[in-house]
Amino acid sequence: MTRTARKLEDSLDVVQEQSVDDAVLELTEEDELVPPAQRRGERAVSPHLDDNGDPIDWRVNTRHYDFIGAVFDPLTPMQTLQRAKWMTTGHSFRYIVTPNVDHLVRLSKEPDVYRPLYEGSWLSVCDSRILEAMAQLSGLPLSAVPGSDLTQQLFDNVITAQDTITVIGADRVILNRIKALYGLHKVNHYEPPMGLRHKPDEVAACAKFIAENPARYVFICVGSPQQEMIAKACLDRGDCVGLGLCVGASLDFIGGRVARAPKWVQHIRMEWFHRLCSEPKRLWKRYLVEGPLILWLWARGALQSLRESSRAAKAYASRRKKAHGEEEAQDMPQQPSPSVHNPPELVDEGEEPPDQPIEPSQPDWYSEDEDEEDPCKQKSLDLTPEEEQELADFFEENPCFYDKSRSDFKNSKKKDRLIQEKAAAMNLTGT
Repeated sequence: MTRTARKLEDSLDVVQEQSVDDAVLELTEEDELVPPAQRRGERAVSPHLDDNGDPIDWRVNTRHYDFIGAVFDPLTPMQTLQRAKWMTTGHSFRYIVTPNVDHLVRLSKEPDVYRPLYEGSWLSVCDSRILEAMAQLSGLPLSAVPGSDLTQQLFDNVITAQDTITVIGADRVILNRIKALYGLHKVNHYEPPMGLRHKPDEVAACAKFIAENPARYVFICVGSPQQEMIAKACLDRGDCVGLGLCVGASLDFIGGRVARAPKWVQHIRMEWFHRLCSEPKRLWKRYLVEGPLILWLWARGALQSLRESSRAAKAYASRRKKAHGEEEAQDMPQQPSPSVHNPPELVDEGEEPPDQPIEPSQPDWYSEDEDEEDPCKQKSLDLTPEEEQELADFFEENPCFYDKSRSDFKNSKKKDRLIQEKAAAMNLTGT
């Protein structure tokens, strides 16, 4: 795609997003507050209806994906910015989270702490280009939306001098630089103490400050999970307004305290290495010890997804086979099964079938030659005691011949024939 075509496509996306956002904004001006939809619920439902009485869906992409334990919305940077631009003080509080590799590693270690914070968010976008590459290899259409870029775009293109913003965290020096850089006059600032995660009273104090100082945008810059805990506390209060952005050190980048990696370094997904070289003492453990665990989490998730897909495919094939067999059974005509006592028999038309049952079949060892005339069947041995003793002596002297006759012939009639032949050879045949 050429650069001109790409710019034209981006401009069309902006026009489409702008038209949808303007339509919703006009409808929301009449209401006092627009409540947020639930993360796991039907988030496309809007409190406003169109001409047909259906809820208005202002989003372009209605799906979200579970990836390495977290929920992500497949939004581009432009789409995320447009949704942030849609927010005003007329909307009840909601917040955006930007999970990266470090967040997902900690999520795997403390799911009870992090999962409710991410699931309570309004939008969850991918902050890491490493995660973006992994998601694309997994077949998920996630785009990297770094929190620093989103914050920069809001200050450059959305926030005006008349807008009120609230900042939780950062320090006075950075805040004064930003105010001078963008000509801001309505800035509410609260700097909480360190160790905020283990101080629930301070978290509640931050939420109370946000509720008492309404602003269009609330930048919460105290690190994870402290910033998400404050945002969740604001959501639970129910009396806060505006959009909360959990953006970590984004204001330090804008204020010039920390330099971001060059664009070409960001594009090759090596910004983490630039930050490691800039602050090795603070970040070496995060990037060199804890960060590589994301590869194991990704592989484990991919294997689990493969197993679930295989299990679902087998279940589907089993259901299809069962349904196909039932259809064939319904299509086939019903026929009575033959039995030994009443087997099917061909009869002429008008002739009644015989009443007598057919004789059972002969065993496998039965031979047809036995049906022939056999003189042994009409004759029986009439031996004197002396002849019987002589015949017994013969079999006693020839035991192998007797064993062979016993093993080869299973029919007593054939044994009688053998005895008859031997007796004839000895001139012992009875008449």
